[in-house]
Amino acid sequence: MLPVTTFECLGIRLAVKGSSLVVIAIYHPGSIEPSVAFFDDLTTLLESVRLLSCPFVVGGDLNINVEDLGDSNGVRLAELLHLFGLTQRVMGPTHQRGGMLDLVVVPQDIADVPTVTLPLGIISDHGLVVADLLIRPVYQAAPSRTVRAGDGEQFAGSGTIYRS
Repeated sequence: MLPVTTFECLGIRLAVKGSSLVVIAIYHPGSIEPSVAFFDDLTTLLESVRLLSCPFVVGGDLNINVEDLGDSNGVRLAELLHLFGLTQRVMGPTHQRGGMLDLVVVPQDIADVPTVTLPLGIISDHGLVVADLLIRPVYQAAPSRTVRAGDGEQFAGSGTIYRS
């Protein structure tokens, strides 16, 4: 991942039976107002993830109130997500004082991503957001090679599957 200076992030690529999913966790402190540099860093991160050409999810505590249409940072974040064809899947407040500050963001073509926010205020002033992500295995046919009669001996021990 590219270095960013305006938020913390951690990304991993999960691979299961030929299918991959990139998961990126982001933390932006609520004590720091999002700046132009923040949105530039986030744009660069989303551009980089897009280049991987596999499904991805971005989640975390951005401390930006996305459902407040009067919040210019929330509006700007919503516009950025829309520009990348992304949708935010958390519904309802994630903070004790209200506001949807914790997000789960996926491409719009990933239709079913149910999320649940566990009770607020147990461990911190935020609730734990849990997303149910389905990773579908990609099955590929085993490589095979057609061999003419008598050619099989030259390939013996190569590990290739032969059909005659």
